[in-house]
Order: sequence, then C-alpha cells, then structure tokens
Amino acid sequence: MSRTATLPPGADAVLGDDFDKVSSMAVIDAAFNRQVSELDELKTVLQRLSMRQQREQELENGLYAKTMVDFQTMDQE
Repeated sequence: MSRTATLPPGADAVLGDDFDKVSSMAVIDAAFNRQVSELDELKTVLQRLSMRQQREQELENGLYAKTMVDFQTMDQE
C-alpha cells in the first residue's frame, strides 16, 4: 500500500535531517513565489535535473529487474 500526502501549494516534505536540501527547497519556493528574474533559468536547470534523475532511476530499475527470479520457470522441473 502506498500513502501519499496532499500538501498545499508551496509546501514540501523531506525525510531525514538534510538541512542543505531543506534550505534549497525554501530558496526555490521563494524564487517561484516572487517570480524572480532568474526564474526561467531556474526552471531550465530544474528540468535538466529532473530528466537526469529520471534516467538514473530507469537505469537502477533495469538493474533490479535483471536480478528478479522467474519462479514459474523454476517450478517446471
């Protein structure tokens, strides 16, 4: 079962105790709220990071998939 929290706009949740991550999220949120002049550049950087993170996650998922056991094949003896 998966649980997801619905957070109001501008809110985020972080698991653990990572001050740098929390501070970065606060700065990014403030930049979006104030519509700073660098917002387009920030959006571009965030998009690139998101795409990189997605590629890394897909690669990791592929590695895990290769280690899965096919139990139906094992039962055919």
